[in-house]
Amino acid sequence: MLQRILLSLTTTYCLGFHVSRIPCRIGDWNVRRNNLPFSTDGVSTRPSTRQRLSPRIGSARDNENDDVVLVEDLSFQERQEYVASNFSTQSVESIQKSLVRWGQWYSTQNQSEKTMHTNESLDDTASVATIASPQKVPGCIANVHIQTFISQKSYTILRIQGTADAQVSRGLLAIWARLCQGVPLDDILALDPTHVAEDLALRPALSVGRNDGLASLVRTTQQQIRQLLDEETPPESMSSKGVITSTTETLHSNDTSSAPTVALLLSGGVDSSVALNLLHRQGYNVTAFYLKIWLEDELAHLGQCPWEDDYRMCRAVTDQIGVPLEAISLQEEYRKKVISYTIEQAEQGRTPNPDIMCNSRVKFGCFYDAIAARDFDYVATGHYAQLTTNDETGQRVLRRAPDPVKDQTYFLCALTQEQLRRVLFPIGHLLKSEVRDLAEEYLLPNRNRPDSQGLCFLGKVKFDEFLSAYLGERPGPIIDAATGDWLGEHRGVWYHTVGQRRGIGKVLDPLATSRGPWYVVAKDPSKDIVYCSNQYDGEIFDAPRSEITVENLHWIANAPPQNALISIDGSLRSIRLDMKIRHGPRLVNGLVTWDAKDPTVADVRLNSKDGGLAPGQFVVMYLGDECLGGGIISEKHWAKFLSASNEDHVAASTLV
Repeated sequence: MLQRILLSLTTTYCLGFHVSRIPCRIGDWNVRRNNLPFSTDGVSTRPSTRQRLSPRIGSARDNENDDVVLVEDLSFQERQEYVASNFSTQSVESIQKSLVRWGQWYSTQNQSEKTMHTNESLDDTASVATIASPQKVPGCIANVHIQTFISQKSYTILRIQGTADAQVSRGLLAIWARLCQGVPLDDILALDPTHVAEDLALRPALSVGRNDGLASLVRTTQQQIRQLLDEETPPESMSSKGVITSTTETLHSNDTSSAPTVALLLSGGVDSSVALNLLHRQGYNVTAFYLKIWLEDELAHLGQCPWEDDYRMCRAVTDQIGVPLEAISLQEEYRKKVISYTIEQAEQGRTPNPDIMCNSRVKFGCFYDAIAARDFDYVATGHYAQLTTNDETGQRVLRRAPDPVKDQTYFLCALTQEQLRRVLFPIGHLLKSEVRDLAEEYLLPNRNRPDSQGLCFLGKVKFDEFLSAYLGERPGPIIDAATGDWLGEHRGVWYHTVGQRRGIGKVLDPLATSRGPWYVVAKDPSKDIVYCSNQYDGEIFDAPRSEITVENLHWIANAPPQNALISIDGSLRSIRLDMKIRHGPRLVNGLVTWDAKDPTVADVRLNSKDGGLAPGQFVVMYLGDECLGGGIISEKHWAKFLSASNEDHVAASTLV
């Protein structure tokens, strides 16, 4: 049964017009009274088209909290104009937020619609035609599937059901589905898919990939209609099961050749692209995978995430050599395993490392699970790292790359033997300059593309903006760690990290600033205190800048090395190792001591002071060029310092 109301919402997931809080029910959709072409007593006033399509003037409410309502007696063109009149008055950021809310609403609404339509009477369903199953929309960077239902009696679209794994794409799907409901099939078939984004005033707010995706969504709907009307033979890209696929996206798993099969993680950058070409030229049967992880779309308004550009570059690279490409969405897994960790650690005042967690939990974790049924022989990435096998134990040994600047073993320190068992690092033995030379030799489409910077999930979004979106602000005092004096007020302990100098002056009292430079030396999140000092190079900080406790210590070989021990004292074991406190070429030497009963906790004494031993930060340990594993700096060294400092402050105040 056709709905009298095409587009309406019962929540605040909406497009931009104010509606009252007084609900009424028309047809099968909950709607609200204001802005409907009905008088308050329920009698239709039938305003003119201009009146029906004009936005409500004088609303005191913010656009992003309002709803659009379209009635079924409007033509498709009028509906487009109605939506366009709304979006054309909004900023790009407001439109993106609206699309996200539409996507969130559609997620909850879609299931209830399925239930509602499952209960349709036989009289209704007898005249309904649809394809066998949802079809993938080709050309979308997101994974979008739709299924069109048409009425064979009225030759109109009854509904479009679908799914999308990205919020903005889901929002576009929701709007498209609502626009089409009850519309004559001829009206949809007459559309130019490339003009729909512009007709809806969405083009300025959408990336090139999103605009292309919306056009592909319209085109797929038209193909389904034609298929149902039997007006043309289904396109070649439509499989026998009725699923539209892209030849560059579909994985033809493990073909009949005897070549080893490799699943390669392709990012769109030069490194992974050269790795792909090397394996392909060496005769491996390679399939490239692009992982959609994060930035989740609800934060897209903070800055443009480059994943759409990355995916287009991946497609260009794989098309060049005829290697299949598939996009796998692990956004939800990434949210649970990496983003949650990052937010939780930051709120506790720690310095998280999302990239290490991304490798151990997602790229070499959830991705393995996602391709488990494909039975690939190897998994490859473009990391700068090397792997060998211990002849005696058969264990895999992770070794540093010859390029000290690009070496990425720091980010791989949490991998296990099981994860490393079938890994290939095709460029791990090369210098960055050599990789660039190969990119030129292979004439890669991205050979001149600069290296990506920053955290893998943020794109161009600043980390402080990310923290602000999730944690907001929780002001607290900034205290001189040496004297206990008040220095200023911060916005939240998560905006500062131990060793920080740059930017701290902005939140200090002007009188204190003149006595700088000041460094963040510790944090007490339980009291919302940030401790600073202008004596960071003084003897008072010798111990907390060189002596730390490392917890959750992971040894890649499942145990610390026994052949290089320099001291055994009862159950205590000591060894001298090189360490990386952060990613980069710098190695520091120090003494590592642990109890044989629990090798997951170790005390570390560095040979020299470090600029920022921040709790939550990873310390990665090396014996020669072998990466042994790593652990997390605990708060113990700063707790000891602060306890002693507080005792001194109390004693001083007593003397006064």
